[in-house]
Amino acid sequence: MQFTSIEQAYAFYKSYAKLGGFSTRKGGEVHSGGITKTKYFVCSKEGHKAVCIEDRSSKSKKPYKSRNRGTIRTGCKAHLMICTVDGRLYTVKRFVDGHNHKFVCPDDIHMLPAYRQLSDVQEEEMVWELGTLNLGPVKAFHIMRKRYGGFENVGATVDDCKNFRNRINSYIEECDADMVINRMADKKQYLADYSFKYSVDDEKRLTGLFWANGLCKPNYIEFGDVISFDATFKINRYKMVFVPFTGIDNHC
Repeated sequence: MQFTSIEQAYAFYKSYAKLGGFSTRKGGEVHSGGITKTKYFVCSKEGHKAVCIEDRSSKSKKPYKSRNRGTIRTGCKAHLMICTVDGRLYTVKRFVDGHNHKFVCPDDIHMLPAYRQLSDVQEEEMVWELGTLNLGPVKAFHIMRKRYGGFENVGATVDDCKNFRNRINSYIEECDADMVINRMADKKQYLADYSFKYSVDDEKRLTGLFWANGLCKPNYIEFGDVISFDATFKINRYKMVFVPFTGIDNHC
């Protein structure tokens, strides 16, 4: 059996593994003359978990803490080895199909990490867009479950949705203040009577922000007799005061 690329061979072995009830990963490779001459694809349970050896020569006084995590490795020897002469065609040179572990039943194969992946549509339209509506990743997952007709059709788990949301938050963490100011500026440009002001310190960090939309202003003029000024002091992650102005209208 021959393949035109390493990726084509891996896609074939991955499809075979999914039908068989196990998952795979890319193994070692041998290079020569700038060409990958030999490539291994192995079972995801190949090898054993690395043992952490305490380094007594380390000068660090802080004790090292490792997470007590289990392992799926069982030392499985199943693998596929492909080789090439010129880097154009890869030929199967060795195929070992003997596993030392149980296979996953077809109904649960979608739960293996290798086959769990959020699509671009799921990431953008479901997890991200629903997050802008204050719907968390757990609710986004259950909406996708309803939409796609079951857990097995989502292609991911609740934890995958949470991890994606955490990656987004980590990515925007350094520019979140800029994003807020840009959003306010866009609203001021396109919405009538929208106002906002902000202040920064010497290091250009956001220290204050005030905004009011076009509906708040006439309401204040009409129902400005009773205004609640509620300062919740420094309980958010930014250590900033959040002060909503609440008016009482004729409907209380």
